[in-house]
Amino acid sequence: MASQDIKQFRPYIDIREIERLHAKIKDVQVPTQDVVPDSGNDYGIPTAWATKLHDYWLDKFSWSAAEGRINQFEHFKTDLEGINLHFVHQRSQDKSAIPLLLIHGWPGSFYEFSEVIKPLTENGGAGRGSNFHCVVPSLPGFCWSDPPLRKGWTVKDTARIFDALMQRLGYDKYCVQAGDWGAMVAREIGAQYEKRCKVMHLNWCPGALPEGVEPTEREARCAAKGQNWRTEHVGYAVMMRTRPQSIGWMLEDNPIGLMTFVGEKYEEASNPNVHDTQHWMDHILTTVSLYFHTRCIATSSLLYYENPRHDHFATYCVQPENLIKCPFGYTSMGYDTSPNSKRAVERTGNLVWYKERDDAGHFACLEAPQPLVEDIREVVAKFWN
Repeated sequence: MASQDIKQFRPYIDIREIERLHAKIKDVQVPTQDVVPDSGNDYGIPTAWATKLHDYWLDKFSWSAAEGRINQFEHFKTDLEGINLHFVHQRSQDKSAIPLLLIHGWPGSFYEFSEVIKPLTENGGAGRGSNFHCVVPSLPGFCWSDPPLRKGWTVKDTARIFDALMQRLGYDKYCVQAGDWGAMVAREIGAQYEKRCKVMHLNWCPGALPEGVEPTEREARCAAKGQNWRTEHVGYAVMMRTRPQSIGWMLEDNPIGLMTFVGEKYEEASNPNVHDTQHWMDHILTTVSLYFHTRCIATSSLLYYENPRHDHFATYCVQPENLIKCPFGYTSMGYDTSPNSKRAVERTGNLVWYKERDDAGHFACLEAPQPLVEDIREVVAKFWN
């Protein structure tokens, strides 16, 4: 495809919209106590933590600083199958750099990779798999990417246009890193386009142990955690997979509702050690602000409406047509919603590398960026061809 099919783009939010958001954050009466005293997060987002996040948003969070962090990268748009797709394309100065497609999930965005892009493009030294040209698209319906134009748009469709994006950028072969729904898109890329996708690294991967095997202590612990998540923590997903348009009416212009709906996942699916840090609150509120200003909470919910539900993930991932054919590595994060084991994940494709880490959860790129960068480099260096 010709380069004129790709247009430069600079993210920008009008000051009047920023002031309007701030006024809405200020003009709200928030809950003052948990629905049941001393219940922690059993009933939802803890009141004390949500109050702290609200107060930080009102008094200390700087959208100007966040916008500066966003615009340190090169942004573009291109039309693929009628979807005007937003993406970051940050090229390395290293002529031997390998193209790397980074795919976010929900409640994330392209910004989820903000702390790994520069280390991946600049700081690897010499040798294969040291540096990368990073391509970070916004999933359809997220931020500045158009939503799908029809019913039934699945991760298979997103995989197809992401593969087309890499070709349009001139990358005949590439590697992938992903978590959450991004990992489901990556799975389809690895299943359908393995001639171009040469290797991938995942930090989230559904799968179940073979029937009849005795689980190790860690496998049993991981299975219990995953089961708890699927039974006690997916109220949000039930809403998203059944009434996405209603969610839009509830949350699109409701910043505090949006903050709690999105922020709850960052609170309960991550390493608790990061929860009260300025770094973490800035990341959450940047994401919430992006969702608010681009009005994407309803369209981001389409991922849940059009694709398998949580309790079907493990079965989906072992279906022959969904097996990852290219070599892939998986890092099992101890604080994740459902960390998995080597014996379970290897049933879902060509697993060639496995590691366990206990320093991060579901948002590994933000919680522990350097360890994740190390894992990506190791997998690609060993298995890129």
